[in-house]
Amino acid sequence: ETALDSEAQSRLEASEETLIETGSEFLSAVGESTSDPSLPPGLSVEPDLAWEIGAHYTLVNKRLYFSVHPSDSYTQTAIDSSRKLFYFSNDLQQHYMPVCADSGPASINMIIRFVRDVRQNLRTSRLHNRALIYCCSEDPHVFTNTALMLAAYLMIDHGMTADEAIFPFLRIANAPFEGYRDTTWCKQTFRLHVASVLRGLERAIGFGWLGERPAKDFDIEQYEYYDDPSAFNLNEITPQFIAFISPQDRERVDRRTGTLIALHMMKHHGFSAREAIGYIRLMRPGSIIGPQQEFLEAVELEGRWE
Repeated sequence: ETALDSEAQSRLEASEETLIETGSEFLSAVGESTSDPSLPPGLSVEPDLAWEIGAHYTLVNKRLYFSVHPSDSYTQTAIDSSRKLFYFSNDLQQHYMPVCADSGPASINMIIRFVRDVRQNLRTSRLHNRALIYCCSEDPHVFTNTALMLAAYLMIDHGMTADEAIFPFLRIANAPFEGYRDTTWCKQTFRLHVASVLRGLERAIGFGWLGERPAKDFDIEQYEYYDDPSAFNLNEITPQFIAFISPQDRERVDRRTGTLIALHMMKHHGFSAREAIGYIRLMRPGSIIGPQQEFLEAVELEGRWE
């Protein structure tokens, strides 16, 4: 078990009177350099907050925060020390089932479940006068998928753009983000930032692909029924395309389904290559592997569809 040191204990006690406010200011500078080469174009954030275990980082001012805790015992001590705050979490960000060395992104059904869980807690009458602190692990896999899910909540329930929603996480210096890799064991030359996944989700929401009100309209049970590998193993990617495992023509189209759908999304719906890859993986985890990723980026850079 991990005990709280005196500094952490003092911080938790002080948080009963005032939470660590990070504000709602959104900072981005188009074209500026960034230390993370996988960030999407136009998104460069200068970190202005320190990475600190137990700190409360603002998501919705005076209402919703997130905090990184190293252990369950740490969280329990925080709960016992701060009765005016409500600490909560779930394990949905850990439900991703890796095929190889991949760790995400979390699939759309898990994201919608997460959004509904956060919404339910915020709407619980006994919690109306309490600030809610979502706790997560500092493990890079867990942290990255938690950031994805909390940002998706901010987009779906608070109307934020993808860049606005991920900003509270990007502004933390040395936050343990991990770029998403493909479903292979090969050495990686392509990492997908969570911000690109969120931008793809933002476009899909704007087109109404997840329903007018995604948290309410998206049919989780239907998604999971058809997604089941022992049943159908198929997923609706866009209103025009369903991806499924068979039939196959090994000489022509085997394992290129996601790549071809991504090209259509890029040409007809304005997705960047990374946005398309990210969104398709939300809908059908494991899609688009190896050189297919670089191929899509090369097509985007070419900028020609004739």
